[in-house]
Amino acid sequence: MGVLDTARQILAEIPLSDVQRERLDFAFDRLAFAETQISTLQNQVSTLQNQVSNLQAENERLQSQLQNVQLDRDEARKECQVLNDRIGKLTSSDTPKAIQPPSGLTDRMGRHFPERH
Repeated sequence: MGVLDTARQILAEIPLSDVQRERLDFAFDRLAFAETQISTLQNQVSTLQNQVSNLQAENERLQSQLQNVQLDRDEARKECQVLNDRIGKLTSSDTPKAIQPPSGLTDRMGRHFPERH
């Protein structure tokens, strides 16, 4: 038995006019409705707090994952820069002779290969 029910029973024993009784019943009904709303809102708050907690954990996980991806990206950029520097330092004199056609040779169509200097 709730507080409202107890109050209603006690007030039922007290002689009141019909107008006063109607006002009390209306007040009790509003109080019961407010208590229902409070309970509903407390449940919603609890649900939202759980969602916030889950989203914060997910955010932390994604931030960590993003940081790892950024580190991998930076490392890959450094490796690419090293390779580009090595490629840029190569000159035609560094190129092995095996990949340059010998001078004076022609292809199948009889064209001469251009001379490399």
